[in-house]
Amino acid sequence: YGADVNAMSIEDEKSSLHYAVLTGNLEIVQILICNEARINFPLERTRPPPLYYAVLRGNVEILEFLLDSGADINAVSTVVGSALHLALTEKISNQLEIVHTLLRRGANPNAITLDDGRPVLKPPIGEYLQNCEHPRLDIVKLLLR
Repeated sequence: YGADVNAMSIEDEKSSLHYAVLTGNLEIVQILICNEARINFPLERTRPPPLYYAVLRGNVEILEFLLDSGADINAVSTVVGSALHLALTEKISNQLEIVHTLLRRGANPNAITLDDGRPVLKPPIGEYLQNCEHPRLDIVKLLLR
């Protein structure tokens, strides 16, 4: 009947793909993308792309599918940094698996977030060590590998 798969809600600037990723339902994510749901968004947007929500939910299946579908793994928000920044600074139950997936798929471990040419976030390892109350040795070793 012609539902607009890319319509954005006004109050939180999320699309149906954002919400589908948040539900964790891979089949719905797949159907939306097969129907041309937008995966990447302009960097000037303050809201994160769907990929960030897969990271926050710790959903490796959806994360992998979004990357296979063309999600920009190194897209950077001036608010939260890259997907790798997000994975390192949030409390995610399977944090090591998410970080490893991102690095294996090409996330830049040295990404610096710039705003008007000035750094606003440290490289991911610096953000991790600054913001994590109890940094994990296995994650630091993975970043340094």
